[in-house]
Amino acid sequence: MNEDGQISGTRLAIVGIVIAAIVVASVSTYFVTKGGEEKKKPVLQYWNTMSDTEQGMKMLREKLVPIVEKNVPEIRLKDYFGPGKYEKEKKQFLIAAKSGVPDVQEQVYAVYGTLVDQGLIMPITERFNNWDKSDEFYDWTIDAMKIKGEIWGVPHQTNVRCLAYRKDILEKYGLSVPKTWSELVEVASTITEKEEGMQGLALTTKQGDVRACQEFQAWFYAATDHRMFKRSGDKWTLWGTEEDFKKVFELYHAVLNADPPGFKKEGLGNGYPETDRGLLRGKYAMAHMGPWLPFWAQGKPENSVMKQTLDEIAVAPLPQPEGSTDVVGSYAETKAYVINKYTKHPDKTWELITEGLENPEWRTQVTLTNFQLPARKDIANKPKIMKHEWLKPWSTRVKEDRGIVPAPINWGPVKEEMYKNISAVCQEVKTPQKAASDFVTAVEQLVKKEEI
Repeated sequence: MNEDGQISGTRLAIVGIVIAAIVVASVSTYFVTKGGEEKKKPVLQYWNTMSDTEQGMKMLREKLVPIVEKNVPEIRLKDYFGPGKYEKEKKQFLIAAKSGVPDVQEQVYAVYGTLVDQGLIMPITERFNNWDKSDEFYDWTIDAMKIKGEIWGVPHQTNVRCLAYRKDILEKYGLSVPKTWSELVEVASTITEKEEGMQGLALTTKQGDVRACQEFQAWFYAATDHRMFKRSGDKWTLWGTEEDFKKVFELYHAVLNADPPGFKKEGLGNGYPETDRGLLRGKYAMAHMGPWLPFWAQGKPENSVMKQTLDEIAVAPLPQPEGSTDVVGSYAETKAYVINKYTKHPDKTWELITEGLENPEWRTQVTLTNFQLPARKDIANKPKIMKHEWLKPWSTRVKEDRGIVPAPINWGPVKEEMYKNISAVCQEVKTPQKAASDFVTAVEQLVKKEEI
């Protein structure tokens, strides 16, 4: 990639050769003999990020493939599940899409807009509305799939964000779970003061870190109960106001400047691994968090301490500024299946999604293994999920909070302005008011230049 985010000619050629190899290797049909009769059976490709790990590939081959073979016997699922990472998946798809590869892929909200604008995925509005499971999805997950009046994907995961906290530490000092930002600052400061070696609240502030961006948005949604951007005609415009962003920057400033600070400045620049592991290793008592946390406590024997700590962690809605509504707007990271516009088998691909990828047995297995919350209420209410000690409170938050999925814009330049001003406030180079003003001015310029 060059500085403008474009793929160089040399790299384009190399990636093109790789994609060509994938396409050539992807025979579109194969023959099945039954009772002496030969029939063509389509071979479909499904790309997803589970293929990035050995455990994920094992699940795909041993759990998903048999489910597809049983429920969609007219197709064969190819034993190649993509490059494994979203960025690689996006780059390869932009090049290979018109060849019909893959037929369906899992993608994140930030990519939908690009794929729609480039005409590479097909709208599924009519198919979705006629599906007998369409009413089972949480409303916000469907709203996230809508662009230009059409539905473009089937959501399968929605990870709401909450306040994860050490219930044993709060009980030790007689502290209540904070419901407002001022209570959050006070509780965090008290824990830093009283619990040796522990800080009250983790802040994720590393520039370029995906969680740092998500955390800032989560606090924004808790304060406003709406997206940062809204659709105005054919364009996305800034919905958040200077006053909205000032509140969020003030929260960072207040946590860092309490006496003692709820989060110490030597931790500035932490990314998501430091936040997650820090909570599990007893460095922090509270953090903005999603349901994936048990992942860090699995596997190696040295993770036993983190497993013990996990038992002491509970979740609650993110605190809100004083005077906010009773319903908490929660950042909801939503992923979906999107269909290649150029697939040679659109009907079979739709059937692969509805009868295979959205099969309740498969979705339940993924939820229990990967700790990712389902986007469908009927699956979320499965006894195995509702009785799961860790997942149950997260499932409750999905039902009671209002999930907000970020607008499907080009977040790259927006995130740069976000990181820049978070850092400036934390380092006291700017006041929250100045940071909010600069952020709004910069983003409005990006809107004006149509760079988002």
